[in-house]
Amino acid sequence: MRNAVPNVIIESVSSSRTERLHRVFSIQISDGRTLSLNTAPHSLRFLRSEQRLVLSEALVVHWILQNSLELPGAQAASFEKQRHRRGQQSTPPSSSPSTDESRPRDDDVSHQANDDIIKYLPTLLVHSSQPTELGLAFNILEPTRGCPISSLAPPLTEAERGIVDFQKGQMMRRLASHISPTRKFGLVAMVLGPPLVSPMSPVSSEEDSWRKAFHSLLEGILRDGEDLAVTISYQSVRRHFDRLGHLLDAVTAPRLVVLDAGEDDNVLVSRSQEVFDERDEARPKTHATEAKHDPKHAAGGQTVSPQQRQPYEGQPEKSNPAPAPSIAVSGLHDWSSGVFGDILFSTIFTQNPTSEFMRGFYHPHRASPPQRNDYPTDISSRGTDNAGYDHEEEHDDIIEDRDNAPIRLLLYECYHAMVCIVKQYYRPSADSNKQEIAARRRLTAALARLDDVDEYTYKRPRRSSGDARPVKRARGDTPEVNE
Repeated sequence: MRNAVPNVIIESVSSSRTERLHRVFSIQISDGRTLSLNTAPHSLRFLRSEQRLVLSEALVVHWILQNSLELPGAQAASFEKQRHRRGQQSTPPSSSPSTDESRPRDDDVSHQANDDIIKYLPTLLVHSSQPTELGLAFNILEPTRGCPISSLAPPLTEAERGIVDFQKGQMMRRLASHISPTRKFGLVAMVLGPPLVSPMSPVSSEEDSWRKAFHSLLEGILRDGEDLAVTISYQSVRRHFDRLGHLLDAVTAPRLVVLDAGEDDNVLVSRSQEVFDERDEARPKTHATEAKHDPKHAAGGQTVSPQQRQPYEGQPEKSNPAPAPSIAVSGLHDWSSGVFGDILFSTIFTQNPTSEFMRGFYHPHRASPPQRNDYPTDISSRGTDNAGYDHEEEHDDIIEDRDNAPIRLLLYECYHAMVCIVKQYYRPSADSNKQEIAARRRLTAALARLDDVDEYTYKRPRRSSGDARPVKRARGDTPEVNE
């Protein structure tokens, strides 16, 4: 702590009430700032996908910053060598590969998108993945201002909800503009972190296809349930994946997805005078006056000067000012659920996202939402009707294979529902029965809809010659031979 924040005195430490899995301590220091110490309680039982949440949070926050700013020293060493060294370091190393060729960038990742995402990031001061005097891995961060939507008092008004949903969509899109530096799919901790082989880790660490990565996660939660003899339709879930999993091969870009980045208990908002002014170059905290993710404490490489923090584009011109919103999304409370995969894997897409959310998702750089009451919420829509909204999304390929996206969403809904069910057995709470019943209804509904999907319902994506499978022969041909 002294190395991370020198020349300050710790005035108080208190446990913060949170609905998240992390245990959070609020640290008040003498210069007026409040820091957050996040750790995973050793007394809780974790799912296979939750084994390295503290590391995942540190990696994703640091990597997004480096990927956005393209720090000069971030490409000095080999990415793979750094991955293997991480297990021995107490601070997260650079997670950028050595060359531009080895760090693929999506076409829609502009300088604007990179600048826009930085404002949501907390400042990572210290990460320790090894047990220390605390006996646990931990992160020390300076969080972004604001509080979770679920804790907001008074609750959001209808107008505020529209603004927040629009900005949530923008944030989700900006996160998804970041592509896995290795072009691998899977949990962030597995793709960016050191290799790990453990009976409680997911089936595999990282995969070269989204189908394999999702199958690994799916089998992980199924085995979690089997370990405690949780009653779930295991056979039906596996059967549907075996039958329809090939549709996931259409997802070729491993995009960054924070699974719960749209949930009200994770999204931070600032209200009224607390609203963050995006037109200011600096924030009233160490984001501008100190090096964000100072390498002496968290990244091993480069400092970030205020000059490197470019003003955000897409904001109203001074000559034509727009009224500032009364509320703004300021970040996330928990960054640990990162996955490189299909953007639709985020839980919000299986929960009937609002039209305001979809507007923000398709207009990530717009200062205010387009005023249209009939914006489509169906992710398979290509904007080809005459509803009156602009057709920017028609040329937007961030959602791959839109024709079969609804079927992928049903598979994802099965996964998320099973996670919710199994969690109630691993970590029972006062409202476990209520949550379990709701999740079982969701699972039953998704499985019923999958039962209605046949080979005529979906359009089979084109496969490469190396992925050819036996096909049913036309009637009258010679009998099919199993290969």
